[in-house]
Amino acid sequence: MISTGKTRKTVFLILFLSLVLTVHADWFKDENFRFQINVPAKWQKAQYQEGRDHVFDFMSQDKKIAVQIRVFEAGSNTEASQLVDPFENVLVKDGIQKLSIDECLHNGTSGKLAVYTTGFDANGAGIAAFYAVKNGFGYIVLFILPNQLFDTYKTEMDQIMKSFKILDPVEDLAKNDPLENVSLIKITSLQLYTNNQETENQDNSGLVFEDDVQKIFATFKYKSAGNPQAMIIRWVNTDNGTELSRTIHQAVSVPSGQGNADLSRPNRGWDPGNYRVELLHNNEVLKFRSFKIEEPKSPIVAVKSTETIKQESEPEPKPEVEATSMNESAEKPVENKMTSANHYYKQIKLGPSESFNFQTGSVDKKPDDDLVMEYSCDYTKPVIKGNFVLTGKKDFLEVESPPGNNAFDSSSDNDINILPLKEVAIFKLEDGTYAKFKVVKHAFLEAVSEPKCRHYIEAIVEYPAFQ
Repeated sequence: MISTGKTRKTVFLILFLSLVLTVHADWFKDENFRFQINVPAKWQKAQYQEGRDHVFDFMSQDKKIAVQIRVFEAGSNTEASQLVDPFENVLVKDGIQKLSIDECLHNGTSGKLAVYTTGFDANGAGIAAFYAVKNGFGYIVLFILPNQLFDTYKTEMDQIMKSFKILDPVEDLAKNDPLENVSLIKITSLQLYTNNQETENQDNSGLVFEDDVQKIFATFKYKSAGNPQAMIIRWVNTDNGTELSRTIHQAVSVPSGQGNADLSRPNRGWDPGNYRVELLHNNEVLKFRSFKIEEPKSPIVAVKSTETIKQESEPEPKPEVEATSMNESAEKPVENKMTSANHYYKQIKLGPSESFNFQTGSVDKKPDDDLVMEYSCDYTKPVIKGNFVLTGKKDFLEVESPPGNNAFDSSSDNDINILPLKEVAIFKLEDGTYAKFKVVKHAFLEAVSEPKCRHYIEAIVEYPAFQ
């Protein structure tokens, strides 16, 4: 039985979405994913992609309360109720209790409203989650408020929740819009092609190209209101934020038209990873398509401990790393391959404070293991504690012998260093053996609770190396 005070807070969470908005702040609107929300001007804002989810984070200045909006492509037959179980199975941690879930009509959109708690004491928090499907997208919107700050922030939070709205399909972008300078162009189609042939995957979801593709084409269609205007077509590597190409589509015709652009393979080859093409007008992204470039397929030869690695006749194929996000459920890990009783190739995943023992091949949380994940708020690269040196090489086969003894400091097992993505590192163990290690995937999460800065990696390991 919940106490009266707890019941009052629970009921308030359930009623969050029916309260009246009285204070305005800064409108945030995303045309591509068709939603808007009104958040205080001084709140911190962040956008990133996590698997197939496009994530929008909003956090108060004091980092006490937060809102998170997750948007992803959903099939035409998907219902809001189908979003609940996968979300709870993957993201709701142990100890979080669901208090209720009900049908909800919020600002014209039908969905499910669930209320959770991490505990009823001062250290707990209330979480309201709104699940909905509209415009071909699934939406999961989280509103998080600590119990001890309930009375302080309840007015501010209910105004934010009331402001959230999933917009209807675009009919006339110039009508009834709370924002100024709204683009008068609507992109009705954006498709990607290779070798001037349309991709088999018509909706372009989960689109992956091999690393030898010479050119990627984009075609788009649009509707325009008002005078002819110009659009920018921009190609971006979203892993490092590098802009690869920018072209202008001039004289956008009225009321409709089409255009195209292309991106050629760089002379030095593609960097494997995540990319997207964007259509912009007045510095606003009207629409984009994401795609991935696969890792190059280079051979790794499995040998017995008494043999040496050879790059000649009929090498065994290198284990392939799927170019998918770290927390995508359909991911297929690299097959662990034993080449002798004590020699292996292995794919591993490590999170905050986790460690790895090369000799046993096991992941743990032991501070004296060969490799330990460290906390760092530099989101660009993982930070590792261990006795290793970087080789500047991207492939295991390029590193044929260990670095000289002078490369390793006898006390460097306590050193904390950055480990770049997709560069081979050589670890030296206390018994004098070596291991090859390469990070192939990296994700960074700035959490509300401690530790706030969290790194997650996937890596390929060979141990022992240089047999």
